Amino acid sequence: MGKKKRNRDQRRQDPTPEPVADSTSPQPAKTGMPKWLIPVAVLAIGATAFIVYTNQGGDGITLDYEVLGEFKHQSEKAYTQGLEFHKGFLFEGTGFEKESDWRIVNLQTGKVCYRYGISSDLFGEGITILDGVLYQVTWRNKVAFMYDLSGLRLDDKDPKTVTAEDFKDLRATRKSKQFKYEGEGWGLTNDGTHLIMSSGSADGKIVYRDKNFDIVKTIVVTDDDDPVNNLNELEYHDGHIWANIYQTDFIVKIDAETGEVVGKADLAGILPAGTALKPDEVLNGIARDPASGKIYVTGKNWPTLFEVRFTSKQ
Repeated sequence: MGKKKRNRDQRRQDPTPEPVADSTSPQPAKTGMPKWLIPVAVLAIGATAFIVYTNQGGDGITLDYEVLGEFKHQSEKAYTQGLEFHKGFLFEGTGFEKESDWRIVNLQTGKVCYRYGISSDLFGEGITILDGVLYQVTWRNKVAFMYDLSGLRLDDKDPKTVTAEDFKDLRATRKSKQFKYEGEGWGLTNDGTHLIMSSGSADGKIVYRDKNFDIVKTIVVTDDDDPVNNLNELEYHDGHIWANIYQTDFIVKIDAETGEVVGKADLAGILPAGTALKPDEVLNGIARDPASGKIYVTGKNWPTLFEVRFTSKQ
């Protein structure tokens, strides 16, 4: 997420894959901090930084985090909206009109190895990969796309050494089928069967969709019975949905069946003090590599992607 008023006179362009993105980031509008999170005190111990909160009846921060590794991340034209691992490769979806794309990134170097730009009048949001198909939603365009990844021949490549040369003359195929939906699109993940989508709504709703994008069910994310708004980037693992809270440093762990928040972490301080960021360049992006079990986080135009481990707060 991270929004900007659309220029309705912009002409639609056919998406074409490029090695890197090549346009300039505009400034989006900002939204406020969720009302259910009120800072009280800041504690910092080594690489772990967290804030203790009152929560209008909730239990506050219940998860600590530890930084296990740091990797370069493109710090311009990489307005992260979605982050995902597939077959060992790091996929990233980005936003803004004229800049939105999804890309494959070499985790070791931070280099963009493959880029599929979407139409210039669309504002890209979350991505997820289910059964070899990449799904991408848009912010207020109310349309989602699907891409067949088989043409990229990922099984023939090494994620640790891949470069743009490995994708020369190869491309994903955008299927003719695209999906319309009501409301806004923010985050996207899947549980192996269903697509799971957030819209940032104040009512805390997350919807489960089938592969045709029809709604299967809806859950309401609550913390101490209060709905949680601004749910943004999503990652599913082992019966839980992990979600960024837009415009904050908070990540929540959600019971995927009940919608109840069962864990909260605050990642304030994960970037070195003095890191130059614009107001909209906030924490966003959670990905777990199923092959290694490692978890990674980053932010919009952040210079660094972090491997982290979450643990219960003592």
